[in-house]
Amino acid sequence: MADGLVITGTVGAGKTSTLYQACELLVRAEVPHCALDVDALWSGFPGWCDTEMSLRNVRAVWLNFRSVGAEKLLLADVVETPEHAERFKVVCELDRIEVCRLRVDKEEVARRLGNRDSGPRLDRHLARAVELDALLEQADIGDFVVDANGKDHLAVAREVLAAVGWL
Repeated sequence: MADGLVITGTVGAGKTSTLYQACELLVRAEVPHCALDVDALWSGFPGWCDTEMSLRNVRAVWLNFRSVGAEKLLLADVVETPEHAERFKVVCELDRIEVCRLRVDKEEVARRLGNRDSGPRLDRHLARAVELDALLEQADIGDFVVDANGKDHLAVAREVLAAVGWL
């Protein structure tokens, strides 16, 4: 049985940092898994690949891990529609997929983004964070929500993995 989990949220919510911490926890618990930051599979030249290319990239890496015994697929990605997560399930041939939305308030997002971005990139990400938060809220994205305000990423990762029963 192969299960998937997508960690989603607005820009600056801590998706990637939570993914890395969750991966460490799964390694320590000897849970066979594959952890992917989907953004890392998007970049290239002559530009960003499209959604279809991203799905193919996720599938290719997942199938390699699956061939050596991985049972859990853990992804960090912005999921804007329920269909988006369902596509991962179908393309990766998963039995089940759940979406965890990390919720952070705008002050926390601004603090986090200010620590990692500057200039036009910071302005772009701050604007996108507001837009994306409203979209995620309106679309009711997430099978469950974890409040990540003021928490370190390890604590958030523990909460996420406990919620899906992976730890």
